Amino acid sequence: MATELLQLSGQIVLYLLIFCRISGFFMICPLTRDWLPISVRLLLALALSVTTMVQLWHEPELGNATELSFTLVTTACSEFFIGMLLGLVPLFFFTVFALAGHMTGLQMALGFAELNDPANGVSVTVVAHIYQIMAQFLFVLINGHLILFTVLLDSFHTLPAGQFLAVIDRTPALLAMAGWLFGAGLLIALPAIISLLIVNLTFGFMTRSAPQINLLTLGFPMIILIGIALLGINIQKLPGVVHQHSQYALQVLGSLGGTP
Repeated sequence: MATELLQLSGQIVLYLLIFCRISGFFMICPLTRDWLPISVRLLLALALSVTTMVQLWHEPELGNATELSFTLVTTACSEFFIGMLLGLVPLFFFTVFALAGHMTGLQMALGFAELNDPANGVSVTVVAHIYQIMAQFLFVLINGHLILFTVLLDSFHTLPAGQFLAVIDRTPALLAMAGWLFGAGLLIALPAIISLLIVNLTFGFMTRSAPQINLLTLGFPMIILIGIALLGINIQKLPGVVHQHSQYALQVLGSLGGTP
């Protein structure tokens, strides 16, 4: 009887630790945070925790090392933060496209057209919202979400419970990705920025040479039309850009999760 109670307590603790890591990932990852309500995220985390626990319970280093103790709270918190760190990788990845759309929208005089983003609690430009939604759709079409979940579940094999310090040692790759997103977003928006800058300079010379031209009447509609044309060209190139940057993001996620 005592052995059965010990096994049951071990299963409860193991399920709790697995659920903490998966729920932390779902709370940060944009694919689950932006598109799924809280109830669906909770049910999905519970279901994945059950399937993961069934796979991990037969491993000696995981199934027998879980006991009810005073350190359970700190271990559960560390597992939750591990899931959050893993979820930061797709968050930085999709922020690249939101940043590129934001810079493009400001340059094409659409900075005043903003939408409320209830997930982040901020207002973003319409162009940034379009870029981010298309990037998420394309990422799902190339089965990137399945790779994210696979890396998350494999992290329980490479990073057992209580290995928070091992993840902290690998955070330089995550910090490098935080700097990478600004450069990648600028490169995506750079063609549109340069083209619209040339258009703005052209209208500036026209205004200096012919002051009677009303820039508000002629300039802004032309900038918006040219910006929409450039936006259509950039969107056609977006699938290749998503595939290229997703490889780097998945590489960083694999290094954090310990997946070779």
